[in-house]
Amino acid sequence: MPTTNMLMSLFESTLKSSALVLLAIAVTSVLRRAPAALRHLVWVMAIGASLAIPLLPSILPAWRVLPAVPTFAVETHSNYSMIIEPVSMDESGPVAPTRPSATTASKAANLSWQAAAILLWLLGVICWASYYAVGRFQLRRLARRSSRMASPCWTREAESIAAQMGIRRPMTLLCSSETEIPLTFGIIRPKIVLPTDAAEWREPRVRAVLQHEMAHIARFDTLTLLLSHVAAALYWFNPLMWIAAKSAHFERERSCDDQVLAAGSVPSEYASDLLEMATNTRGNQGYAVALAMTRRSQIEGRLVALLNPGLSHQGISRSKTMLIMGVAALLVLPLGAISSGIATPLTPPAILRAMITPPVLTRVATKTVPRAKATAVTPIEQRSTGFECGKRDGSGSSHISSHSDSDQDFHTWNVSWSIDGCSATLNSQGEITFDDAYTTIRKLSNDAFVEINSNVNGDIRHLSIRPSQDGTPNYVWTVNGAVHDFDNTGFNWLTNFMVALDRKTAAAVNQRFPRLMQEGGPQRVLEEVSYMESDHARGTYLLKLLRETSLDDAVLLEVLRSVPHMKIDSEVSRVLIEVARRRRIEGRLRDEYVMAAQGIRSEGERTRALRAIGYRQ
Repeated sequence: MPTTNMLMSLFESTLKSSALVLLAIAVTSVLRRAPAALRHLVWVMAIGASLAIPLLPSILPAWRVLPAVPTFAVETHSNYSMIIEPVSMDESGPVAPTRPSATTASKAANLSWQAAAILLWLLGVICWASYYAVGRFQLRRLARRSSRMASPCWTREAESIAAQMGIRRPMTLLCSSETEIPLTFGIIRPKIVLPTDAAEWREPRVRAVLQHEMAHIARFDTLTLLLSHVAAALYWFNPLMWIAAKSAHFERERSCDDQVLAAGSVPSEYASDLLEMATNTRGNQGYAVALAMTRRSQIEGRLVALLNPGLSHQGISRSKTMLIMGVAALLVLPLGAISSGIATPLTPPAILRAMITPPVLTRVATKTVPRAKATAVTPIEQRSTGFECGKRDGSGSSHISSHSDSDQDFHTWNVSWSIDGCSATLNSQGEITFDDAYTTIRKLSNDAFVEINSNVNGDIRHLSIRPSQDGTPNYVWTVNGAVHDFDNTGFNWLTNFMVALDRKTAAAVNQRFPRLMQEGGPQRVLEEVSYMESDHARGTYLLKLLRETSLDDAVLLEVLRSVPHMKIDSEVSRVLIEVARRRRIEGRLRDEYVMAAQGIRSEGERTRALRAIGYRQ
């Protein structure tokens, strides 16, 4: 569900960002005598990576190891499985809908707690964003009230230093009575605001102040400061991120101090100027979103570093910077790809959906569905389920995803598909017992639920299934927004949905395959394969047919003739290689096999399939 996924994504991002910050702490501790610019780069990489972490799962292919999540895209065995029990259908038929139980209220309370947690997090983000917005407004007002620095000494030095540092962006020198310390802000059009008495400073101090502030501009420190504020807003509840932002700011100032010394300033004189400016300042003067040259909270550490001859005051080269960024990317990309399989990426649209999507449980608790007379429903195993959309040749636009997650006490299953004209989702939690046809739910554990949504050419249906006190399913069914009795029409719709689900994901292959074999043997399985709408489902059923039955040449020919209808090369080669393993391929079988293999577009997969029968192209 959206709120649960948002919390999981926030939890995962916090864990990953905390690991990055802890790694940065360890690395900078080792580099404590290295140039400050190097330590600052490490902190910037950690902060930037923490901001990228929530977005990477939506860009990179998922590497699900948090925890290990079995996916229906490959054949796998896991702790989690749907429980299938043989059920004899009597005259009473499937269990009829019952009234919502007390379990519904507990689920609603659980979702309310999750929504409250998301709201609390968003409130913190909004508060920090408001704080930053107010700070930016104050700086803009300060710039409007300031006047241009007219002193020839300042403008001449600024032009000379800009040429030396390669600064090409338009820069403005201002002076104002509203600040007692030099301030720098702005990314595209940076501004340096100086106190009004700066015109009377001696030339060495003028040069040192400009070198420090313009080093911020040359290094794009205003941009890295913005990244620190964004990270602090996103992870405001994580003290490690506050440590990262504070450390980055301290090393940022020390890096610029090092550039002043590298330009020829005497360390003792520069330290004396910093101390004098800090002493004559009444507090920190606000403007926290700007780069201030002297803040009392950091001046002691900077003075100690300036006067310590054992510390390196050199900068770092561009090649070393690129190398460090490359190493950081190698660490961050795999970390960002790690996913639990449940979380939704923390993108603004996802956050908005999580907040505006009302919990279905609240609606269930307020609706009383009349009890319907239950009658037996025959499972529908036919060509059309009512969920077929798009083009049968596979040329339409489609997307199918399915994954499950399980630990000792918590099971989830999430499936979604979208094909031209229709979409459907299934989200479930807990232990769910189906009948032997995998089309009717017989029982749910106390913590279980199933949510099904479908949109077939504008016909929107939603089914919410919760356990009653004895574990039998309680249904709430809506069609185009209106609540309906869950009668035979509803049961048929659910049966059709489960069949369509298996035809797209092969999620129930272990349960439906034996039933299909009982109904009509391999021919019945091949008939069902012809109705399937995904190559993964077709391949899964064909592989099971090849591995668990002994097929004659006539059936093998039909298997080989069904393969060209599959579009995914890897699925085609998997089936062909399995055919080669089960039987010596000769005569007509060999001709059909080679024809099917020659249709594979991928040269690698085609070669693998042909080599399985010793064929040389």
